[in-house]
Amino acid sequence: MQNREFFGLLGLLVYFISLALSIVIVAPKNASKLFNLKHFLPLLFLSLVALYVLPLSFFNYSFSTPSGIISDHFYSFAGYIPLALVLCSMFNLVFSFSYRKLVFRKVYVEQSSESKEFSKFEVFFIYILFSISIWLLYQLSKEIGGLPGLILSGYQVTELFINKGHYTVGFEWIVTLSLLLWGNALTTQRRKKIIPTMLLLLTVAASFAIMGRRGALVILIGSSVYLFHQLYKPIKTYKILAIGILGFYLLTLIGFLRGDSYENFSSLVDKMQIKKGSLDNDNSVSFFYTITTGNFAVPFETFPQVIKSLGNEYNPGFGVYSLRPVTSIIPSALWLERPLPLANWYMKTFYGTTPLNEGRQFFLLSAPFMDFGPSGIVIIGIIFAFFWRSILKIGTENKKDILAITFIAIIIASSLNIVSSDLAGWMIAFSKGYAFPIILIYSFKKINQLSLKYH
Repeated sequence: MQNREFFGLLGLLVYFISLALSIVIVAPKNASKLFNLKHFLPLLFLSLVALYVLPLSFFNYSFSTPSGIISDHFYSFAGYIPLALVLCSMFNLVFSFSYRKLVFRKVYVEQSSESKEFSKFEVFFIYILFSISIWLLYQLSKEIGGLPGLILSGYQVTELFINKGHYTVGFEWIVTLSLLLWGNALTTQRRKKIIPTMLLLLTVAASFAIMGRRGALVILIGSSVYLFHQLYKPIKTYKILAIGILGFYLLTLIGFLRGDSYENFSSLVDKMQIKKGSLDNDNSVSFFYTITTGNFAVPFETFPQVIKSLGNEYNPGFGVYSLRPVTSIIPSALWLERPLPLANWYMKTFYGTTPLNEGRQFFLLSAPFMDFGPSGIVIIGIIFAFFWRSILKIGTENKKDILAITFIAIIIASSLNIVSSDLAGWMIAFSKGYAFPIILIYSFKKINQLSLKYH
């Protein structure tokens, strides 16, 4: 017991030292430049990695009984958490040093002093895609009364996704298209365009809140705030912090209240009030459960588990595990023996068969370790430095482009998903989901520019 306590504390100490050094490496010398994209991106990323690493590590040091959604098998792999912390420390330093040293060639791009709003064709195309997204969701929900029935399904909406997963991209496309309209409205600086688009955002946000889709809400709200900051009026630091605290409170509240389906909107209000009343009277409920025994404590579990199981449950993949998500592009009907996604493979391997083929969110370092061991941590650290530097390059060279700014906003708001997923899996899901409308509009825009150039 004493050895475990010692190594648990040592692992945490090493991790905090690496985090402090990493922050020093990428932080600006002048605090006023803290929200400059060059410094903000790596600092946000390091902070979010820590947000997923530390809860389970502190839980391990506390010797508590597994609770919340922490695995009942926790103590079977807990002894490997200190080693996982050392490897995470190595990742922090490799990433921050590589990000600091990696410099892309600057490309001069002539831009006007003001952002240019979308053309009528681009706005029309956005509305066409929006209509297609609504149609996809209608196909998903027509057996339960259409879109109102879909919204009133609450968190049980996930049960509709079985064998209909191809329709669910409509949720993500609607988020992106709403944000593009929001960015365009902000660019005009005219309230008569801003207010209706704000009402659209609030309607979409309210629908996601009823359905308990907190991930989509984070992306919608986070991106809309970033777009406001970039395209309309800079938001002061204390206001950003206040928005973050309020957002955490509301998302946690949604987590407590979600779960029911509703007959109509009046019953929705009644059930919400009843649940809120029981929460207020329950002293055992903590609003910090997500960062103690909830969502932020779960993905990191996969890392010490795969460290422990190397050579037993699996052998080094030399890239196979990191690239496995690519196989999801091929329909299962054409490849009957298609490998399971890593999240589902993990559950099948370590927990046996689970209902509805459930998966476990896969921590960003787990797959690289499965492929190359400790060397994989160095490789993925360099890859992420390149990734965020590429995002920085897009941002600095396209400061007045609504498509580019919206693209960056959604990626920044998706950072939680990046940390709690394998990189290739996230990139594929992101490309066919949130990024697809932007890629499509950008492609049509370039094709139109080329046709005008040669005619």
